[in-house]
Amino acid sequence: MGGGRDKRKKNRPNAAKPSGAAKTLAKTQKASEKAARRLESREDDIDAALAAIALEQARAKEPTVTVEEISEPPSRRLAASFVSYAGSGSGDTPSTAFARHPCILMLGGEWYDVEKDKVRVYGELYRYRTDKGTWARANFAGKDVAPMPRSSHQCVIHKHQMYVFGGEFTSPNQAKFHHFRDLWRLDLRELKWEQLPTAKHGPTGRSGHRCVQYKGYMIMFGGFFDNGKEVRYYDECWALHLESATWTLLSGGAGNAKLALAAGTGPAARSACQVFISEDALYVYGGYHKEKASAAPSSSKSGGGRGNQGGDDEDDDDFLDIGRGVTHADMWSLDLKAALPSTEKGASKEEVASSSVVRWERIKRQGMAPGPRAGCAMVLHRTRAVHFGGVLDTEAKGGEVLISEFFNELYAFQLKTKRWFPLASDRTAEQEQVQREQRQEQMDAAGQPIRADEHAVRAATTIQSHYRGYAVRKAIHIYRIGGVTSELLYSPGCGLAPKRAVRPVGRCNAMLALQGNLLFLYGGMVEVRGKKGDDREVALDDFWVLDVAKLDGWRRLAKGTFTADDLRGCEGHEWDNDDDDDDDDDDGDSDSDDSDDSDDDDEPPMPVPLRGV
Repeated sequence: MGGGRDKRKKNRPNAAKPSGAAKTLAKTQKASEKAARRLESREDDIDAALAAIALEQARAKEPTVTVEEISEPPSRRLAASFVSYAGSGSGDTPSTAFARHPCILMLGGEWYDVEKDKVRVYGELYRYRTDKGTWARANFAGKDVAPMPRSSHQCVIHKHQMYVFGGEFTSPNQAKFHHFRDLWRLDLRELKWEQLPTAKHGPTGRSGHRCVQYKGYMIMFGGFFDNGKEVRYYDECWALHLESATWTLLSGGAGNAKLALAAGTGPAARSACQVFISEDALYVYGGYHKEKASAAPSSSKSGGGRGNQGGDDEDDDDFLDIGRGVTHADMWSLDLKAALPSTEKGASKEEVASSSVVRWERIKRQGMAPGPRAGCAMVLHRTRAVHFGGVLDTEAKGGEVLISEFFNELYAFQLKTKRWFPLASDRTAEQEQVQREQRQEQMDAAGQPIRADEHAVRAATTIQSHYRGYAVRKAIHIYRIGGVTSELLYSPGCGLAPKRAVRPVGRCNAMLALQGNLLFLYGGMVEVRGKKGDDREVALDDFWVLDVAKLDGWRRLAKGTFTADDLRGCEGHEWDNDDDDDDDDDDGDSDSDDSDDSDDDDEPPMPVPLRGV
């Protein structure tokens, strides 16, 4: 039709009339573009994709499960479930013996293929034997015999049963999303899945939520829903009674005025947070949510872009205002013993209506706490919660530019003192001795810890969260601080590690599991700045272990299929010093090069910054 012509060309007096070949080429290109759009439309049909997967599973005449030992770890992925299991202790057949021994179970996840610009969602179940260091995969076939492929779901284990709730399925072009609200149970002794009835009054479909097992309950908090048109974040805390599969809303949500949380009385709606339980208390830490820019806090402080959400100075470090996104660093606790219904079969509507109001307690940030970040990982080890990694997204130019900073340091939250401190993953004997002496010196006559100046601790935490290398020294001059703050920043016992220590690269959405004293870390994602200035995602499949009792260094169990070139431009890409260290040093790019600090020769040399390489 004539209405589609380029009027600017038409009005141009010297515009040449296109030749027949040019017209043919234009028509061919237009037809190709239309075909590509139709193909993408078919690819992004979530219902059709899920129906095709179900049809493929139903090809088997009878439900079957096969177990195969594999020589290589699972492929690259992130946002998979990764849970520790003590083992069933019995089983003679491949299926019944699948989880007989202590192991870690991995389910689902997703991978973004940069070259093809497509997303792939997984549904396989893997097992890693921690005593033998071997992998196996369970394949299920048959109609409705296993959950659909998904990512960002949650799993808990109770009495040899693994429960799976929620998650999402992403179309290959990331145009559409399907959020599951189904509940599945896997018998780890028989390796059989069972889909439990969907509760009418249970939580809606979501992903990015967090779950933890507590005395026969699965406690769930947060999550988000995105249908391509709107995004909703949740502040709901649900309890699932595992024996009866009955849901109880403990707090949050807009449908119950009595359970709704007023601003500042509980954790705000969020996803990608971390939860753990200690002594009948549920802890919620960190996370992320999106909001309209007009709703973001207006006031801010210099030196890090932190906003003030309510005018209380104590809250300044609990979130980072980044326009339309908020990355949280606050922590809350909930007394589950008082919040849960007394009946063993869950709570009825009448019990919920007559229950006392659930009260959250805000945990004050004390010690050397990590800065705001999302997609971190956290596990409970004895009397402390161990924290790893995460990402801080900072939006600029009205959301057009997204700057992401990935972390790879370890922190611990001490549950007895409610204080944060960094963990050194590569401590030497000398550092151990210094740390013991420092702990002794920081005790008073009664054996109680001497509290450092709180403002100095906060200042040191702020600097460590936003600066690194020689910039730390300049930040000290800007903040005009010293004394105890400098001691906190540069203390040999504060978590410093050898410069060339091998350790995981910074990442988000990594999988973390603890078995005994061994902390296992698998996969995740990091963004790398390309040569043309563009950011590209790199999905990881490396596998690491750390003894969190000895803290004698990370040990790499599997190098992964990505290469050092994949991580060029990623801060701390010297994750592998087996092959590339000598070359880097020869080029004059080693960490020992002091060329950047030539103008500060009158100052003492800087130690390795706390945020790891």
